[in-house]
Amino acid sequence: MTPVQVDRLHDACVDTLKNEAPAIEEFNVEQDIGPYLVVIRGVVGAYFAEAADRDDSGVFSELEEAHSRLHFDFGEFLIDSNE
Repeated sequence: MTPVQVDRLHDACVDTLKNEAPAIEEFNVEQDIGPYLVVIRGVVGAYFAEAADRDDSGVFSELEEAHSRLHFDFGEFLIDSNE
């Protein structure tokens, strides 16, 4: 494979993951814009944190890495977890 083909394959895999991965955990957060949902989505070995109007954080190989990032980004705004 050429480097361009590798990049396209990578992008296709990430797009598929972000569009199709199941929700693992959901959290309610509240900031100036009001309450909204933050979700950790993924499959074993590939997790990311997703929130409306924000860029996704990840892809992380371990669920704990996704938790750490979520708490770094939203920890002070967490209301509860819908696990």
